[in-house]
Amino acid sequence: MWDEIGLGANNHPPSKSATRGDFTKALARWVATQEQEPTQGQCVDWINNIPHSFSQEIVTNMAQKVLKTKRAANTVESFDAKQVVAKIGKNYTNRTEVIPFNLSGNSTYLKRAAFDVLESIANPKKSERVGVGFVKDVPAEEIDTVREEGLKSIEKINDLFEAAFQVRMKLGDDFKLLDIKYMMPQVIDVETSLIPVGKTE
Repeated sequence: MWDEIGLGANNHPPSKSATRGDFTKALARWVATQEQEPTQGQCVDWINNIPHSFSQEIVTNMAQKVLKTKRAANTVESFDAKQVVAKIGKNYTNRTEVIPFNLSGNSTYLKRAAFDVLESIANPKKSERVGVGFVKDVPAEEIDTVREEGLKSIEKINDLFEAAFQVRMKLGDDFKLLDIKYMMPQVIDVETSLIPVGKTE
């Protein structure tokens, strides 16, 4: 009742309306109080009974997310990256770097893991790396598919690294993975054209 009144009456300062996050959290609390898991339609109806400005596509996505998270909590033990490192790291010495790969996240998580690998390779204190894949908020019936898609994404990153390695072999020391040649002109009335790195106008 409080959630519905609070969300509908815009239980925020006047300049800030209830967000998707507010509705999602409130819906999750409502779902948790039901004797049987509500259907997606019932969740959509619950949201729509409260004044909001979301499109029906967003409302449906919120309902799906809440139900998916609840099913995942009931069928799969979820981890975050820190928990994976803490749990798996006990099996290795401090010379081994445990690198968690969130296979259920967006591509940013895997790109970050790739950078973690590069940092580990450059760290003289680490002689070995162990990559460990994990998922978060994924129901048991979807976990195999998510893992498989995550492994495919990792192979794409490995292919990019191999392509960069081949260019490095060709160019030798002239190759830089990240190489800024110019700075954008941004100081008003002072900078008027691209600025070569290391030089000023």
